[in-house]
Amino acid sequence: MGNHDRPGDYSDIIDLPHHVSTRHPHMSRVDRAAQFGSFDPLKDYKDSLAEEKRQTEERPELSDEDLARLNEAVRKLAEQTSGDTPTHPKVTLTIFIPDDKKTGGSIKTTTGHVRTVNEELRYIVLEDGRRYPFRDLLRIE
Repeated sequence: MGNHDRPGDYSDIIDLPHHVSTRHPHMSRVDRAAQFGSFDPLKDYKDSLAEEKRQTEERPELSDEDLARLNEAVRKLAEQTSGDTPTHPKVTLTIFIPDDKKTGGSIKTTTGHVRTVNEELRYIVLEDGRRYPFRDLLRIE
């Protein structure tokens, strides 16, 4: 039994040049390190559980009186933002934001100056570009 037959003795290969593949490109250190990154097989499951627990609110039903007030406020804003001398009144909107992933949504309040009211396409645009469909408006102050 020669020296190179002992376990842990690499004397027969220690001085050989490092092999470089002609078929596969050299892997960067970042890509090589990524192979040993953390692995969480339950991440998607945990995310879906968190999504299931997340609460949404139902879209509020407005009374006929509330709808009439809302329609009147929209009409006044349309008059103010059009014509020869348009103004850009500051408003506080209470809006319902539908949830992208489940039924329901959330109710938010936002403030801004009205740029325009598009009665044909039924939305309000604030000066910062935010656009709110009439169907999502709950209150205008």
